[in-house]
Amino acid sequence: MKLFLASLTTIGFMAGALASDVLLVNTPASAVQCEDTLLTWSGGVPPFNLL
Repeated sequence: MKLFLASLTTIGFMAGALASDVLLVNTPASAVQCEDTLLTWSGGVPPFNLL
């Protein structure tokens, strides 16, 4: 029983750690060619390359 609870706790911590590294990109509703567009994001692990 103790091993089961320890395993369950470890899995919970691992899931939380993985979820914090998720990259979320907030894309605009519309973008016009040759116009300025604001892209924002949160999460992830740097460095980021925008191409």
